[in-house]
Amino acid sequence: MKPLSLFSLFLIPVFALAGCNPVVTQVANLNETKVVEPSLTVVLSPTFTTSSMPTPHPTLSRAEADQIIAKLMKENGNCSAPCFWGITPGSSSLADSVGFITALSSSFGWDVFTQTKNSETSYSTDFTQKENMAIGIALLERDGKLLNITVQVLGLLDENIKSDDWLAFRPESLMKTYGVPKKVEIYLSQSPVAYSYGIIFYYDQLIIEYHNGDIIPSKNTRICPLREHETKSFYFGVGREFEHTPIGGKNIEELTQLSVNDFYNILTGDPQKACFNVNFDAYRK
Repeated sequence: MKPLSLFSLFLIPVFALAGCNPVVTQVANLNETKVVEPSLTVVLSPTFTTSSMPTPHPTLSRAEADQIIAKLMKENGNCSAPCFWGITPGSSSLADSVGFITALSSSFGWDVFTQTKNSETSYSTDFTQKENMAIGIALLERDGKLLNITVQVLGLLDENIKSDDWLAFRPESLMKTYGVPKKVEIYLSQSPVAYSYGIIFYYDQLIIEYHNGDIIPSKNTRICPLREHETKSFYFGVGREFEHTPIGGKNIEELTQLSVNDFYNILTGDPQKACFNVNFDAYRK
């Protein structure tokens, strides 16, 4: 059995510690979707300064904050370097970054949970999109500098969630933005009722892990990572010195007839043809 290390470990500090407003409970209690389209008059991404105090942000309504998050899930602030929602560890102001997610959280009536351990402080919060997409975020700082951001996104199999709702973080989008990964790994995971698979992409200061659809593992299992509702959830880590890193699977070259370049070309080409065979028998040896 292959554990989903990133998913299980990340849920403890983010979703569990935000005890007063857990995402999972909030999603379960929402019985209807309200579509509100106000005129957007606030800044869509944080402005970065060197201030040591949080920069004031406009007071947002829930509908305005929801619209900002929806836009960021589709565009991610249009960052040229690995970032999350326009925030880049190592260069973005910690005060502005924390102030930005605090402004968004406050709009939903939620708090940012702060926890200090030794010389590091984490700032964690969570959101929902379109009723069932749950987004958990944790910013980690050391000595007043933003060290990394870790993000967990769940609920992508819900029929109300479409690929376009998280377009910026889909495999083909990330590779078109950041190029060929340094390494790609595939793993097999077993639950009490089914097997599923995952794919891990490695870049400099960026790791993203996708937990994908249920499969019947064999010597030639056909997978299509870009298929609608193929991805169940994903983990996104940007920065350095992550507290938890993937246990990892096996290099794509060991389980397929593809190189990393081949994989890149398949997933950034025709999405209807973005399928290939995986030897999961070799994985389990």
